[in-house]
Amino acid sequence: MQLYLLRDGKPVGPFDEAQIVERWKRGILNGSDLVWGESLEKWTPLKNIVVDERTPQELAPKLR
Repeated sequence: MQLYLLRDGKPVGPFDEAQIVERWKRGILNGSDLVWGESLEKWTPLKNIVVDERTPQELAPKLR
């Protein structure tokens, strides 16, 4: 799954899931960052696809 981030109103990427997870764990991304992938209907806050503030739910099932 290839994902894009929205930065300054422009899509940036693609990133694979592992890259998003790594950036999340390192604190580079936060819950308000918007992500989009083919299985998402619209740009979605990262916090809507994570279990808690530091642990992604493997970006599933919303992204698969």
